[in-house]
Amino acid sequence: PPSRCWGLYALARHYTPEILIETGVLDGLSTVYLLEALRQNDPVGTLYSIDSPAPNLPPNKDPGWIIPNELRNNWNLTLGKSQDELEPLLNKVGSPDFFYHDSWHTYPLMSYEFQTVADSMDSGVISGHDVNRNHAFLELCSSVNSSVNVDSPFKIGRMGVFGYALVGDLSDDIPSKYPDWQY
Repeated sequence: PPSRCWGLYALARHYTPEILIETGVLDGLSTVYLLEALRQNDPVGTLYSIDSPAPNLPPNKDPGWIIPNELRNNWNLTLGKSQDELEPLLNKVGSPDFFYHDSWHTYPLMSYEFQTVADSMDSGVISGHDVNRNHAFLELCSSVNSSVNVDSPFKIGRMGVFGYALVGDLSDDIPSKYPDWQY
């Protein structure tokens, strides 16, 4: 599995979040790792995902189609665009303590998602895939009290980089529980 999956799993196990929000599900690979971490945590949290059916999904399949039934108990999927669904979801569930961006990697959307979540979050993890596609993640990190980690050299325009920012009270708490996990 991609390093972002193990990174998400390790972060969710270490910080034991109760309210997680994910934008962009597609087939559900990253979602499976988050849900498995939640299943092993005590207390168990809930993952709220937002995604629109993508044209590259298999015919007659919804986002998250690979997620096993035994992991779906703590998962709520909202079909729609994050621009339309993120704020209503935040109003409904309250302040998240974990956020993962993996929807469209455009500057306007990433900036909107990161800032909207940061504005509603007291303390937690803000993470994303392809965080170096533009400057939105760097701008987020410079605007909040955070510790920042990325899984490979950061170069704008490069694809595939997973990054996370520890916000608020977590900003000094780099995970040491997983010593082999170097970010």
